[in-house]
Amino acid sequence: MPLQQLNVRLPAELIAALRQESASTGRTLAAVVERRLSGLLATASAPAPELADQLATRLAAVEDRLAALEAQPQPPRPRIPVQRPLPAPPATAPVDPPPTGTAITTPELALLLGVKRGSFNERLRRAGGARIGLEMDGWRCAGQRTPETGGPPRWVWEQV
Repeated sequence: MPLQQLNVRLPAELIAALRQESASTGRTLAAVVERRLSGLLATASAPAPELADQLATRLAAVEDRLAALEAQPQPPRPRIPVQRPLPAPPATAPVDPPPTGTAITTPELALLLGVKRGSFNERLRRAGGARIGLEMDGWRCAGQRTPETGGPPRWVWEQV
């Protein structure tokens, strides 16, 4: 164990008593101080008998309370649903074209062609927008119709 230096200021009476003990025992002053300090540490670490009894009593009480808590039935834990990723959409199967002479709307045409509605709308935009007579992928724009359920007019397409 490496030694370290400690500088302490003590009353003159205590220093005189330590020097006297050093002279009577034949030890150095440092050895006498070290023996006294280690004795203090040894007595400080050992609890007094009444304190040990108090600690034992308190520990027994804590153990009794813990046993009582463990003996109580535990309520069931609430089940938290696990967030699972949504299944992938099924691959788009080719859609049968409508009978000849039947007009379909732009979203239905996008589905029939197997492209996203937004992608098809972007192709229309690049072509200058939907207009009567515009042909795309074998389909011709036939004009606008108001759906039977109401709403804004929609562009309809006929197979060429």
